Amino acid sequence: MREIAKKYNQADKVPKDIYDELHTNFLVPLDFWIDGEQEFKQKSDLFYVWGDNRPELKTRKGMALVNLDGQNNPDDLSIGPLDQHNKKYDQGLVEECYLESHFTIHTNEINYSCKDLKQFDLGRSSILWWQKGDNFVPHTDVILPTVNLRLWGTSDANKIRLRYAEDCHDEILRDAEYESNRLYLIDTSILHDAYAYDDVYQYFIALLPTEKNYELLQMWT
Repeated sequence: MREIAKKYNQADKVPKDIYDELHTNFLVPLDFWIDGEQEFKQKSDLFYVWGDNRPELKTRKGMALVNLDGQNNPDDLSIGPLDQHNKKYDQGLVEECYLESHFTIHTNEINYSCKDLKQFDLGRSSILWWQKGDNFVPHTDVILPTVNLRLWGTSDANKIRLRYAEDCHDEILRDAEYESNRLYLIDTSILHDAYAYDDVYQYFIALLPTEKNYELLQMWT
């Protein structure tokens, strides 16, 4: 993984003091709401299976809002675990490796219920569509300092369980508390997992490490 390490070292990152200042909890509620469920239901053909590392989860899907080329298609590598893609690069199976911050082109789908997100400088972002039993196993998404911040939210808080560890040494996961359609700044450097009880959508939004984003987050918390 020498190439991805090189790209990571060269990339802009969120300063540690700003990261710590913003992430006062695992989930920090923002005064920012999106209600897109009805729209997403009408666009089921634009959701594609989330990667190929867990082929048993055929209904775990995503629709790109920000990717490499602004197109929604089944070959979109932004729809899936980025670490798994980069492992393929390490094995010589793909031509390029990427960081979250390399994805900056808006798709047309951001222009509807998610249009307010365009106030941010965005990285790889998508809407996740899960059905009963779909999940993410316990994991962390970033090491600090990180090249991106992450916003998260869900269309129905009663249909998904999000759990987290209280600190980096803790292996016991606790239920997080959240409201439907509200966006949260999430600390993905902490161990966490997720499980769908029923048909549900999630907001999976990356923010670039820019002063504009820091100011917007401070304004809305």
